[in-house]
Amino acid sequence: MERHFFFQNFIHVVLNDKNWPGPARRNVVDYWKAHQIEANQVPDDNVLHLEVSMSESVRPPKNAVNIDNQIFLSEDTLYQRIRYKIARFSFCLTGLREMEGDNYKLRLDVSGNYPSHWVWPFQVFINIIRWLAILRSFVLLHGLGVALPGKNAALLLGASGTGKTLTSLAWLANNRQYYGDDTVLVNQGRLYGFWKPINLWFQRYQDNNALEAYLPDLTAAERVADSFHRLIRSCSFGAFQVATSVFPGEKYIAPFALSQQLTKIVVLRHGDTLQVEKECAPAPVAAMIKADLLLESINVMRWQESLAMLDPSHPLASWLEDSNKIIESLVYSSRIAIISLPRTYGPGHFEKIQAILLE
Repeated sequence: MERHFFFQNFIHVVLNDKNWPGPARRNVVDYWKAHQIEANQVPDDNVLHLEVSMSESVRPPKNAVNIDNQIFLSEDTLYQRIRYKIARFSFCLTGLREMEGDNYKLRLDVSGNYPSHWVWPFQVFINIIRWLAILRSFVLLHGLGVALPGKNAALLLGASGTGKTLTSLAWLANNRQYYGDDTVLVNQGRLYGFWKPINLWFQRYQDNNALEAYLPDLTAAERVADSFHRLIRSCSFGAFQVATSVFPGEKYIAPFALSQQLTKIVVLRHGDTLQVEKECAPAPVAAMIKADLLLESINVMRWQESLAMLDPSHPLASWLEDSNKIIESLVYSSRIAIISLPRTYGPGHFEKIQAILLE
């Protein structure tokens, strides 16, 4: 069966899941449910096309350059072997040599062991889309995006655990709209949605009754999944922490926001007490976003370096430079605030964040 996904008018992904095990098929569809479309809804011109299929085996291309024993590159093909905890999988991306003009067509073949089918859809796709997005001047950033009154948008940045997800839940609970609680797209100073299920780490909140009002009600299936995840955490003494995925389209009224101009950036960080710094300097924030982009894009950097080695004129060879220019323009045209939050959250903290966003 072919499944079609379309991301903000720049990339069309076709998934042929005929040979996929259940976990991979279910994970991909749930992960990108908000972007699923009918085949006849995709425009034919000026779009990046990526066809994805499951293969029995994926091997390095012939006459390829070995980059670091995990990545092989030829003129037309990129091959990578990935190890993630107990998951082992490989993928092969072909069509690089034909990337000319405005209409690109690529093919991605993936294979792996059974545990990998819970992991590879996210480990592979997110980096490939991050890499290809620059061809249409899009940058994929790690952060929470929310739609503000007056046709504007705000971007909230911060390390894992600083409160982005709970902030998004509090925002959506007030019938407001968002662009994603962990990943957003930016293009020409505007925020675009990159929607996927919200991962709720209930073990972080279960000892804080004050936060229960922010957590959406779970369905019977989600409660079973959450109980199973708690069991995994208990049996592994916390070594494995699995999130319960909640799809916002089924929990909130019209949660997905249309593209709007980014006018405000809020940095969330840990502190001893709740403190707010307004009208902050843009340079440190730009440096932080660039560093975060590199941290999120280790594999992308390998690809970009490899492509530059083989063909500096390749349309993706300037990925890093082009991304940084967009980040600079974004930060220096936005108002910036920094909010320090204590590690133990309370409702008052998220009310304060929302008040600052609505100023």
